[in-house]
Amino acid sequence: MKIVMTATNPVTNDPRIIKEAKTLKEAGHDVKIVAWDRECKNPSEVNADCIEVIRIPIKSSYGSMKDFIKTLPVFYKKAIKILKKMDFDVIHTHDFDTAFLGYFLKKRGKKNTFGKTIKWVYDIHDLYFTFLETDGKSKSFFKDFLKKMIIRMDLTYVNYADNVITVSENIGLKHDGLKEFYTDYGICADKFTIIWNSPDIEAFLNYEKLDLKKSDKFTIGFIGGIRTSRNFEILFRLTSENKYADKIKFLIVGKGHRLDEIKNYANKYGVDAEFTGAIDYNFIPNYYALCDIIYACYPMRENVRRAMPLKVLESACLGIPVIVNENTIFEDYVLKNNLGISIDMLNESDYLKIFEYVKNFGDKKNKNNIENNNCDSSCDDKNNGKNNIKDWEFQKRKLIKMYENLGKRKENIIG
Repeated sequence: MKIVMTATNPVTNDPRIIKEAKTLKEAGHDVKIVAWDRECKNPSEVNADCIEVIRIPIKSSYGSMKDFIKTLPVFYKKAIKILKKMDFDVIHTHDFDTAFLGYFLKKRGKKNTFGKTIKWVYDIHDLYFTFLETDGKSKSFFKDFLKKMIIRMDLTYVNYADNVITVSENIGLKHDGLKEFYTDYGICADKFTIIWNSPDIEAFLNYEKLDLKKSDKFTIGFIGGIRTSRNFEILFRLTSENKYADKIKFLIVGKGHRLDEIKNYANKYGVDAEFTGAIDYNFIPNYYALCDIIYACYPMRENVRRAMPLKVLESACLGIPVIVNENTIFEDYVLKNNLGISIDMLNESDYLKIFEYVKNFGDKKNKNNIENNNCDSSCDDKNNGKNNIKDWEFQKRKLIKMYENLGKRKENIIG
């Protein structure tokens, strides 16, 4: 099939979109991506995986909701103009902010070369309404109104799409995933395919080595997009107040609109923090190797509660412990498999767990209690029986199967 994906980032370093596109390309599909280049510095190209990425340059600031809302319709207008001229069988929209494109084109009855109406796959990475929340609550009447409007639109999209992909579901423990958010609204569970944010283990473990030197200090790492700062402010302040500033190094790998704020907090509290900026994803395992534990805590909202961050699964793959939020699905995963510790970000006494871990780090017995191998044996992926959540190979099979079934339904319509 001919598949066109859509995204509101330039897809230069988006592991999930790139892995999905590559998987479908390798399965014999013709895959193209229409992407928004908000920094206007990435030309269209055929990437290393022989996938054409058509980039639409429209200047828009990351982290500015007002700027994003103002420029999003401009992106839609230009993307629709391009998509109308393209021939494809399936539009695969990544996240709520490009779902409108799939909805619009399917609603308008866009057809492929053979006169058959296109199919729409809606790929949900996040619950977008939660970006308006602080600690799980919207703080103004306008934000509350906007949140309710986004939920209504999202449910409309999910109902109208031919297939829905999302990133998590209940693993048989306490907390629900993103799938359950929608099924709780009465949407049929059979409509969903769960594609976890799993690393491609073979590629991830066979990486190009860089000549990097590990610090003699206990190193807490954060690897990924830097979109929040409050999680660092608390950690840095308590590190200083508990007299651990000379014992801990923080390694912050990534870029984002909150980076300068975090640098200011590091200076304010006198902690040892190294900031690498953006790193090519192919080199990321080198930076994990510099860390003794990974910090994967975020200001709490519904999306955080239900998601499974890529860095948690990458850490599990590499055998590195993680610090995660309490009351989340990834806490279920981490504690069930003895992969690290969980904290309540708003309870400052909980951070003592981190400092206790640092204190005991030299105890080999304590360190070896973290069993990173075979950590998925107890996690039940209900879409595919027993499944290794942290391995992309298992996710590939489900994605390919979903498209096979979509193609069969198309053939039935043709027949």
